[in-house]
Amino acid sequence: MNEATLNNKKFVAPSSWNELNDKGVLAVAKSLCHEEGKSTEARIQLARELFGIPEKLFSQLNPAQKVHLSLLFDWVGLDNNLTKWPLTTIRQGSKVYYGPADKLQDLSGDEFRYCEAVLAKYWNSKNVNDLADLTAILYRPAVSFSFTKQDTAERQKFNIKNSNRRSVSFCRLPDYINYAVLLCYLGNRSLIIKSHPHVFSGGESNEKKTWTDVLLNISGTKFGDYDKTITQNIWLLLRDLDNTIAATKK
Repeated sequence: MNEATLNNKKFVAPSSWNELNDKGVLAVAKSLCHEEGKSTEARIQLARELFGIPEKLFSQLNPAQKVHLSLLFDWVGLDNNLTKWPLTTIRQGSKVYYGPADKLQDLSGDEFRYCEAVLAKYWNSKNVNDLADLTAILYRPAVSFSFTKQDTAERQKFNIKNSNRRSVSFCRLPDYINYAVLLCYLGNRSLIIKSHPHVFSGGESNEKKTWTDVLLNISGTKFGDYDKTITQNIWLLLRDLDNTIAATKK
């Protein structure tokens, strides 16, 4: 963690992606979701928010001190290696929606293929409203009010029709909330990619395939038909596929 002492009071702030909590990832998203978020002034304001320094006290710092604090957050502009999922819930009015587990350990093949399709659409459009679809896929209501611990619950099973209905509502969320979901997804997605190098080795032929194509190709084997395959855990599917590809290269 980063530390700063101002007027004999100590303030702490995250020094890496995985030290972000829910408020931290929202602050980073608010800073980055618009082009001006990459400016020096935006990074200075991000430093103040992440340290939790009161505005009155922060205003007493000279410009050099503010810049020095902002430089402690250069990692925000580097590779997103977030492997936790700090934004555990999203609240909209009286409704609470629950996100996935750390490292996307509870994501199904079906969820993953829809997430990847939304991500491809967003990269082409750069329209933050498209990210409401991603949020709607990853965040769902609880199956009941029986919680295992604070801010966690067993989520309803994924259903794309229900997801599409939620997306309409999630378009009304502040842009930075949907962008925070994107940041969480990209970081955890990077771990998935690094953990399965043969699957994500690139190449023109791979780029033309959709994840629906991939799941169709591996269905009918040990995972059952297509409808059963897409319900399997994405880590399980990718590990098996990665091992298969590695074996063919020997």
